Amino acid sequence: MAVVRKYASFEELAPTLLREFVEKIVVHECWKNEQGTRHQDIEIYYSFVDKVDLPDD
Repeated sequence: MAVVRKYASFEELAPTLLREFVEKIVVHECWKNEQGTRHQDIEIYYSFVDKVDLPDD
């Protein structure tokens, strides 16, 4: 889990990171809540560990 946490927050998808650590990225359709705020869910599936839902710190 330490390795997953290390790469869970990244600013840029570097080619090395994608090839070695990310299996796939799923981008869902965007939606708006009642206040009109736009949201879009993105799921990152990591190699060897699948999708990891990390708790908010």
